[in-house]
Amino acid sequence: ILGDINLTLGLLNKEDNISKEDIYGHLTSIIQNTDILDDAIVQRLIYYASKDMRDDNILREIRMLAGEVLVSLAAHDFNSVMYELQSNFRILELPNEFVVLALAELATSYALEKFSRAIYKYVNHWRDFPYPRLDANRLSDKIFMLFRYIMDKWASTTSPMQILAIIKAHGPTVSLLLHREDLCEYALGQVPWLLNQYKDKEIDFDVTQSLRQILTAAVLYGVSLPKALRKAIFISLLRQVCRVPEPPEKENEIEASNCFLILAHSNPADLMDFFDEQMRNNNEAIRMGILTLLRSAINAEEPKLRDHITSIEKAVKVVMGDLSIKVRNSTLLLIQTMCEKCYIEAREGWPLIDYIFTQFSVSSKNLEKPIKPNSQETEKGETSIREISLEVLKTLDPLVIGMPQVLWPRILTFVVPAEYTGTLEYLFNIIRILFMAEERKKNNAKESTALVISTGAVKLPSPQQLLARLLVRKNTSIVLWETMLLQLLKESLWKISDVSWTIQLSRDFNQQMDSYSNTSVEKKFLWKALGTTLASCQDVDFVSSQVKEFLAAPHHLGDQRQGITSILGHCAEKHFEVVLKVLKTFQDREKFFMNRCKGIFSGKKSLSKTDVMVIYGAVALHAPKNQLLTRLDQDIVSQVLFLYGQCSRVLGMSVVNKDMDLQMSFTRSITEIGIAVQDVEDEKFKFSYKEVLLGYMLDFIRDEPLDSLASPIRWKALIAIRYLSKLKPQLSLNDHLNILEENIRRLLPLPPLEKLRNEGETDKDKEHIQFLYERSMDALGKLLRTMMWDNMKAEDCQEMFNLLRMWLVSPKDWERERAFQITANVLTNDVVAAASSAIGLFSIKGVHLEVERLQDLQEGLQCDDVQVQIKISSKIAKIVSKLIPSEEMLMFLEETLDGLESLNPPCTKACGVWMITALKEQGATLEDQLLEILGVIYHHMPVLRQKEESFQFMLEAISQIASFHMDAVVANLLQKPLPFDRDTKTLWKSLAENPASSGKLLRALVDKLENELEDDLARIEAISVACAVHEVVSTGTPVASLYPELFALLLKLVSCTLGQKMPTSTLSRRRRVMPQGERQQTADPCRLSTTALKCVQAQAMREGLTRESDEGDNVWTLLSSPSTHHIGVCALASCPFCNTYLFQSKRNQEILWILHTHSFTFFSSSWETIRSAAIKLTDAIVLNLTYQYVELVDREQLTTRLQALRQDPCISVQRAAEAAMQTLLRRCKDISVRL
Repeated sequence: ILGDINLTLGLLNKEDNISKEDIYGHLTSIIQNTDILDDAIVQRLIYYASKDMRDDNILREIRMLAGEVLVSLAAHDFNSVMYELQSNFRILELPNEFVVLALAELATSYALEKFSRAIYKYVNHWRDFPYPRLDANRLSDKIFMLFRYIMDKWASTTSPMQILAIIKAHGPTVSLLLHREDLCEYALGQVPWLLNQYKDKEIDFDVTQSLRQILTAAVLYGVSLPKALRKAIFISLLRQVCRVPEPPEKENEIEASNCFLILAHSNPADLMDFFDEQMRNNNEAIRMGILTLLRSAINAEEPKLRDHITSIEKAVKVVMGDLSIKVRNSTLLLIQTMCEKCYIEAREGWPLIDYIFTQFSVSSKNLEKPIKPNSQETEKGETSIREISLEVLKTLDPLVIGMPQVLWPRILTFVVPAEYTGTLEYLFNIIRILFMAEERKKNNAKESTALVISTGAVKLPSPQQLLARLLVRKNTSIVLWETMLLQLLKESLWKISDVSWTIQLSRDFNQQMDSYSNTSVEKKFLWKALGTTLASCQDVDFVSSQVKEFLAAPHHLGDQRQGITSILGHCAEKHFEVVLKVLKTFQDREKFFMNRCKGIFSGKKSLSKTDVMVIYGAVALHAPKNQLLTRLDQDIVSQVLFLYGQCSRVLGMSVVNKDMDLQMSFTRSITEIGIAVQDVEDEKFKFSYKEVLLGYMLDFIRDEPLDSLASPIRWKALIAIRYLSKLKPQLSLNDHLNILEENIRRLLPLPPLEKLRNEGETDKDKEHIQFLYERSMDALGKLLRTMMWDNMKAEDCQEMFNLLRMWLVSPKDWERERAFQITANVLTNDVVAAASSAIGLFSIKGVHLEVERLQDLQEGLQCDDVQVQIKISSKIAKIVSKLIPSEEMLMFLEETLDGLESLNPPCTKACGVWMITALKEQGATLEDQLLEILGVIYHHMPVLRQKEESFQFMLEAISQIASFHMDAVVANLLQKPLPFDRDTKTLWKSLAENPASSGKLLRALVDKLENELEDDLARIEAISVACAVHEVVSTGTPVASLYPELFALLLKLVSCTLGQKMPTSTLSRRRRVMPQGERQQTADPCRLSTTALKCVQAQAMREGLTRESDEGDNVWTLLSSPSTHHIGVCALASCPFCNTYLFQSKRNQEILWILHTHSFTFFSSSWETIRSAAIKLTDAIVLNLTYQYVELVDREQLTTRLQALRQDPCISVQRAAEAAMQTLLRRCKDISVRL
């Protein structure tokens, strides 16, 4: 860059004027974009730029550019540039035009900034300056002179940008001048100019900020603002807060609020007067703004404002009649803040509290019963009003200073009126807190022990009204709590024992009916409370008249059936005879007009026959136990049946009734009657209508369709049957079975739940169908459970439970699921079950230490991932399998195998997992049932073979059993007919392929074969073992550890079976189905034995234990033929298996020793080839034995045997014996042992 500037300067000195324009433009760019320049370069640039700027012979454009370069250089060396410009000014001489312009530009760009920084530094560090110091007055004098000049000369004529600069400087300057009494008047006189600048939204914040600085300084210096100025400030600031066409910027609004907070501190009285005046203008925006400002001021907790609480309360009262939603909203928020900050006083505060409740009532009315249709905005606003009203009551602290005096006792006036029902939760909480505080005061003698009674006439509710309201509102949906409240009401009325008081309470209950909706919990409790009050009333005439009134005009109770039923039912607890008498009189008088269709002649305001049926059921349910049974048949059940029969007739003829309301009413009445009779607990009482009523319930269930679930008839009828079944006389087992079977057949075959749900048109319909489905299944489970638990005979329980058996293995998964749900319901433990109940047979195993873990796992089955389900199912199976009694394992396995045959793939997999897991857990205990279990498994094999996955589970089950009981499984399989069929072969191979059992399996077969050949006779059992060995070894099972024994035994078996035929009885012990293309094979014992030996020999070659005979495959033909058998034996004996095998066997002397002990048995064989092979084997063994094992050899016996064989008629035997004898002598010599 420096080189570039030097080059440019050189061009600037030489080039003509035309090129200088580009040169200066280029220099300007370089100077402005370079942070540091060399001083020498700067001085040269100043020289050239100043010279060309003052040269009149150069074009004006070039002179202007030269001036710009000079000004730009000030950023690098301000003093040098300033000195250059000053040197061109002469006294009494007109300066150069471009010098003046450059100086002005320099002042704008740098000088004012430097000047301001200097002043700032001086003000903050004036004590450190050595120059003459300025005191505050002298400094303010200078600022005052400057400010007055600006306001006089510039304020009215400058540009908007300069006006903004003046506004920003106005606040700090006036604030500085206010500390001087002599300048205070002038300073305040400039404030109106500032207020007049509220014209442009862009600069309003700067105006408000300067105004806040002035107000802060006035408070700091104790300057009192003139009244006219104060009002002007009030008005200007209020406009900033309450702009309607253009809402103020949030920043400006906050600053204006801060100004009002300052004014509330300095002039609270004037401010409240101004607010009161403005609130009366009925302007929505102004009212909202003032209410918001008051709320902010109260939240700021300004101490001086607390002296004007009454003024604030009066200001709020001004707007209480405003119907604007926004104003009502703001008013409620302000009242909430006033309550929180103790800005409520006893004399004027009550209307504010009343306003909260009034607004809740008004908003609720506008939402529920509007005079004209609400717009969306209006509805949203009214909802907001109601929510804020409740929020204010929720956060209201009734113990803040002055609040108890405001609230008590007038707060009680809101308890009873219906329009305040929605506020009762918070209202009762306020009352409770007041009473608790009063209780604490009573325990402290120093404090007052009585709540201060508010002045003025207050119409308080009566004690009966308060009790009625409190009882109803305190009720919840919890049945126990409701019962406790009703019991409290009974005991209270008994203790009061005042007929008049009780009558008045019943009337108050009646009057409060309209306060609640028909479906509300409060309304339902109100009916019960009214009935309980009538039951406690000792005036029988009054009770009778009330019951008559309710029966004649039940519509005012809301839901007339529910209301009259509940009232009369609870009233019957003490006035059973009265209620029955009045009910019978009403029925007789009205029977001509009563119709099965509710209110067909009376505008739906009278009771129907179905209503009366329900009433009878409720009366029976609540009747005194000692009076019920004597009146049951004639006065209750017979009347219900009569009414039902009347409703089932059309023109005097009985028809099949499909009126769901009638059926539901009849079922409900019968259910309640059944419960009532059961609660009496009279063992001698026999319910004569039991069979008839059960028939009705079963008919209802039979009439329900099997393809849909749209009505609750099934559910309700099942409940009725459950309670009726418990009554005397006891049903027989057949009756129980018929009832259960009928109900099971009407529920379990329903379509899948999803399909049932899809019948619903709306989401609500679908939820209702699912609700009915769940309740119906639960009711069926409880019915089965009740009948089983009430039965004392285990056989009867088993019979009833067996009704579910076919459904547990249904091919339809939804039917299986339902059957298992019902089973779970039956097996669920219940504290009310009889200790001796036969259901204990099913549930005795239900308690276990891991039950909690089981429940946790069960939740995971809701996962959609099948693999996760199987994994969790396996964990559950591991826990449950421990709980299955060992004597029931056979039945469990039968059910599991049935499932493997019929279930879908996921269920089949889960079923198989459960079977294998159960066998792992219980396999060791199955010895006594082993034959039956294996028989069951064999029975399922033909069908399971068609399902690959199921068949594999079955094979794994056999392997699992064999891992515990190998000998027993082997013995069982060896009983299969020869030749083995495909299933038997598969079982042998499956056992061999199981790593955990293959070794044990081959050992068991070798032991079995050795036992069978002890007497050198080849029976069918030995041949079966050989066939089994063939199947096991053909899978690749290692034979190294057993090869010597196995080879010798199989070779002996071949010799023993040579020329034999299989007994006829063993060819077909059972009928077998041959696969297509497979022919029945002839069982040849020698061929089967030879095949087994060939398989073992092939496996030995694969393991490197031997190699193929010189005869090749022909050796097996030679071996199995009687005429060439000895040649085959010689070929096997002469093959180098001994050398190879024995060389490897040196590592395991035990194998050699076993071969030695087995070879003796062949010395006396009738076949010379076998004798020769045995001697050669002995020779090889003695040669490879270690010294320790040679010492163990019975040398005397071996020598005697070899000496005898040296005299054998066969030359080859003689030679072999001679060679073996020499080997033995040589080994004995080696270890210095003499024969």
